[in-house]
Amino acid sequence: MIVYHATHRRNVPGILKHGLLVSLHQLKTPAVWVYARGDHSWAIVHMLTRHGAGVEDVVILSLRVPDSWLVHSHRPRLFAVKRDIPPHRIRSVRSFALALTRFQGSN
Repeated sequence: MIVYHATHRRNVPGILKHGLLVSLHQLKTPAVWVYARGDHSWAIVHMLTRHGAGVEDVVILSLRVPDSWLVHSHRPRLFAVKRDIPPHRIRSVRSFALALTRFQGSN
């Protein structure tokens, strides 16, 4: 399944080298949190409000993971992956600021 993970741009070099590591997530539930297509706006607002990132700092990773890795959460279309996601599962890395610039330029 194709899912997405929003992160701060400073994390991208390490993620590309080591993958998304459960051990680096500091929440009650040790997991890598991913979301389904269409929830980009929620993820971006979450990064801005919960993690204090600026719009220019938000990066969206597109991932391909087996359905069996996904654990449904309390929020629809949000999943926990309770194992590390290796770098070869990353399909693309997109800057939200770049996407916004392209969108505004098309109007």
